[in-house]
Amino acid sequence: MLEVNDIILINKALNGRLLSYALLASIFSSVDYYSTTEEKIASVFRSLAKNHAFTDGNKRTAVLVLYLLCKENKLALPKDSLSLLELTLDIAEKHYEVKDIAFKLFGKK
Repeated sequence: MLEVNDIILINKALNGRLLSYALLASIFSSVDYYSTTEEKIASVFRSLAKNHAFTDGNKRTAVLVLYLLCKENKLALPKDSLSLLELTLDIAEKHYEVKDIAFKLFGKK
């Protein structure tokens, strides 16, 4: 199972540096509000892309964590990298409900 320290290592490999351990750890606190695995993954993805727990590489870390969580949960990985890039940038700039992100990623609500 992916943990906070794993995410820190992923970001460190992208030349980022942790700004707030508490902010990073809080990404997992919201997953219990969602009933499906897809929504839980979407919640973590949104938190990493939007919140700035790192000095750099927040969105890249979010995408890598997304792929790892999909693999860990045996979910089909989003195939279109350009759409994923656009979605990640859009999520970072705007507000999306987790259910909408899950639908965009996995086609399920």
